[in-house]
Amino acid sequence: MREVIVARRDGNPVYVRDVAEGVKGHKKPDGFVARFGDFCIAVNCQRAIGANVLDVQEQLAASCRQLNEGLLKQQGLELIQVYDETEYIYSSRQLVVDNLVEGAILTFFTLLLFLRNGRSTIIIFIHILVSTIGAFLAMKLMGRSLNVPALGGLAFAVGMLVDNAIVMLENIFRRWQLGDSPMTASVRGAAEVTGALLNATIANLVVFLPVLMIKEEAGQLFRDIALAISASVGLSMLVAVTVVPTAAMRLLRTPEPGRKRLVDWFAAPDALAGQPAWVKAIWAAPRLIWKLLHRFVLDPLDWVGGKFVDLTVGFNRFMMQGPLGALGRLAMVLLFVGGGVWLTYALMPKVEYLPTGNRNLVMGILIPPPGYNLNQLREMGETVEKELLPFFDVDPGSPESKNLEFPIIEDFFFVARARSVFMGIRANDPTRVAQLVPLIQSVAAKLPGTFVVAKQSSLFEQNITGGRTNEIEITGPELTKLVELGGQVLGQVMPHPEIDP
Repeated sequence: MREVIVARRDGNPVYVRDVAEGVKGHKKPDGFVARFGDFCIAVNCQRAIGANVLDVQEQLAASCRQLNEGLLKQQGLELIQVYDETEYIYSSRQLVVDNLVEGAILTFFTLLLFLRNGRSTIIIFIHILVSTIGAFLAMKLMGRSLNVPALGGLAFAVGMLVDNAIVMLENIFRRWQLGDSPMTASVRGAAEVTGALLNATIANLVVFLPVLMIKEEAGQLFRDIALAISASVGLSMLVAVTVVPTAAMRLLRTPEPGRKRLVDWFAAPDALAGQPAWVKAIWAAPRLIWKLLHRFVLDPLDWVGGKFVDLTVGFNRFMMQGPLGALGRLAMVLLFVGGGVWLTYALMPKVEYLPTGNRNLVMGILIPPPGYNLNQLREMGETVEKELLPFFDVDPGSPESKNLEFPIIEDFFFVARARSVFMGIRANDPTRVAQLVPLIQSVAAKLPGTFVVAKQSSLFEQNITGGRTNEIEITGPELTKLVELGGQVLGQVMPHPEIDP
């Protein structure tokens, strides 16, 4: 640098060494990053296009441990990961598991209430398990990964794929109750409803076919959902017509004459005849519970179900054979269709592109007055830290935390770079992170002349823009005029409570 020519005088070069002294030093800082008030260095890691987020996170965590146990530990430093996007993937996976378990449990009680046979539960479990695992294999064959939309699609499909098994099993069970052997009931019952299941499944699949044809962003977002649902629903139909009848044939058993079934020990009046006194004492409480269950749950359900069937059949008979004739039937059809259209219009929810999602991150942008230098921005950060201190300098579950107006802060960082100032907050309880938005907005009162924008980051955006945010840019040659126009826009937006400027 000392030998660099900066000018020429009378044909002679002028070097840096002639007018200045060159020494080694540090660049004047133009920004800083603070976490909980301590200055630190922020490192941003971005995945390569097509990289698996779980693999990247696993390698990133391993690298952090290696650095913290080696090089950084020797220097008295520590590398902390403040955000992990795999939390949503594991949460979605847990959602699928919960839906599978809850669907199986609800199906169990539904079948017990209406079919009242415990063996049917095993058949439903087999159907759910085979259909879900088959959907995983189908997505693997199509080259798709188990990302968040795909797992969400599988969670949605759990309730749909159970329907095929229930319809098939109920018809087989009905024929078995009518006296057919398990094999005959399985064959005839499956043959009677296979066509209906095929039509219903094709109708469900056709709904998702247009989604597969969508291009650009919407197609990338919804394609995995459509593929997951289509694969699971299509396989559920195949399992319903193959595995369910076979399992029913093996599990349903015609009771042998003189042999008590399990339900007989609960309900049959003479089931305990000739049994020792201790056996009767053991079965006394279960039989009483079964009797109360029948009297206050099963019998009322049977009565309501019978009345509903009678009402439906009677209404259909009245419409088809009653005195109203074709004109009355047409009027009734128009009434139902018109009522449905009106209810659809009246209950139509608001339309938007993407939901916010429950991302555990609240971002705040601070626009300081013109002319603020780095020291003033540092003082601004100290003020923000002081206002937020009561919410992160407290132990979760302590008496002090219960008296806080806002949720406990798990992580807090403040970044100032040139004229760009922003901060981020994560909540100790992810479900209450949205309550931190008014906390950041309240800090604005302690920063004179500073404009604060706070919002919960969307699950579908990379920074504070995107999602439900609209960005307005005003350009022109005169700064004072631009500030005036910006104030006018803000003044028109502020009166609307549904808009958070």
